[in-house]
Amino acid sequence: MSSNLSGVSVSITADSIYLDSLATITMSSSKSFEVEVSNDIVAIEKGVSSDVANSIKSIESDNRQVVEVVVTQIFRERRVSCNHRNTLMNAYGMRFYPFVSSMLMSEIKISNQPIDIILIDLPDSYRILWNKATVLGDGSFKAYLKHAFGIERSTYIFRWDDDSDEFKSIDLDVAVRLGGKALLRITNFPFMYWLLSLFIVAIASTSDKTSILLASVGAAWIFMLRQWNLSNAPQENTLLTHAYLIHGLFIPIWAATWHFYSFFALGWMPVILIFVYSIHNSTQTFKKNGLLPKLIAEYWLKKVIDK
Repeated sequence: MSSNLSGVSVSITADSIYLDSLATITMSSSKSFEVEVSNDIVAIEKGVSSDVANSIKSIESDNRQVVEVVVTQIFRERRVSCNHRNTLMNAYGMRFYPFVSSMLMSEIKISNQPIDIILIDLPDSYRILWNKATVLGDGSFKAYLKHAFGIERSTYIFRWDDDSDEFKSIDLDVAVRLGGKALLRITNFPFMYWLLSLFIVAIASTSDKTSILLASVGAAWIFMLRQWNLSNAPQENTLLTHAYLIHGLFIPIWAATWHFYSFFALGWMPVILIFVYSIHNSTQTFKKNGLLPKLIAEYWLKKVIDK
């Protein structure tokens, strides 16, 4: 395949990775072509629909032959458990926020032009899992991946070696998750602030004035509420909200123990260490695999289904 991009360039642009998120697929070439897309087409922005289902003929735009369609169902939220196959909640979607994880899946066929390059353009808050990103040409030739980082958006580039055959169909099976600075801002930083709040509340508990202790608990709650509000949770019933409620409930218990039974307050240290381990292990596992540890995932899935 020549390096001057003489065939069709395919660009997939999306702003989120939930199940019903919309994505725009833009294909362009110097020559006319006809394309067939496996996903549900919501709108044809550029191109002419043909007699074949999901098949579109290119039109001229800016001295190029172009097809541009808006599709849905291109993202399939990853399954949480094999024990609840028929449950819509059994997916790393909004209820598991911020641990949102999907597979970008599509099949694109070009009738009379080879496919040169595939670009996937996503907000910087999302990351592709390199070890779970597969783009195959004609069903068997795997493309290699490069990452063009941007401040607000990032582009992932899939190409084949220059001496590869010319492909007229591609299959995309690419794992995508929320990550980067977004995951750090939503999970790691608030948890460190929570640990700092525990220290401040413990200091305030040494005062003889109960009002100071109550004020410190109230300040911690206000700060947690502000952090939750800044997390941009897509809905109220999320794993993130559940975690905030648990950690928020722990603060007055911690304060009362220090104030009335300071000697026994150290007994809460194993609980705090469990919190630290759970948060660290969850984020690291999710960054690597796009999945949560089984124990936490099954726990929250049961909560979601029971509701």
